[in-house]
Amino acid sequence: MGGSIYIGHMLNAAADWIMEEHKASVSEKETKKKKPGERPKKEKLSHGEIKKRQRERKRAERQIETTQDELEGFEIINEVLADNIPDGSRLAYTDRQKYFVVHLESQPQKWICRLHFNAKNSWHIEFPSEGKLEVKGIKDIAIHQERLVKALRRVAG
Repeated sequence: MGGSIYIGHMLNAAADWIMEEHKASVSEKETKKKKPGERPKKEKLSHGEIKKRQRERKRAERQIETTQDELEGFEIINEVLADNIPDGSRLAYTDRQKYFVVHLESQPQKWICRLHFNAKNSWHIEFPSEGKLEVKGIKDIAIHQERLVKALRRVAG
């Protein structure tokens, strides 16, 4: 199971990067006006610019660290929701700099909850309809079973 979670995380990260590149490309194209019948020009990057962009991507990837606490929280959520996950679906996660997102693998844009475990003094679990709620420890996630089920039904429904 750990391997499939890791692969899901990597696929989500790759999809996010592709979307960012696509948005940047589209916004550049929209700002450049072309004459009727003119073919769009491909952007030519210098070797230095290519290396700079690669360094920036690697730096952004290094800033996101999936902690053991986040993974344990994901496992608890997976156990709590096991009987409610629709057939053929699986839970997945995407780690961000500020929070850890739990979602259905087939619908990463619709999140079930977010774990805010990066702060040193306080931990929170966030639900789409209720905002952030403080948790004292990882085991406290199970206390929010009803909210988790409600959020899962909203996403799956």
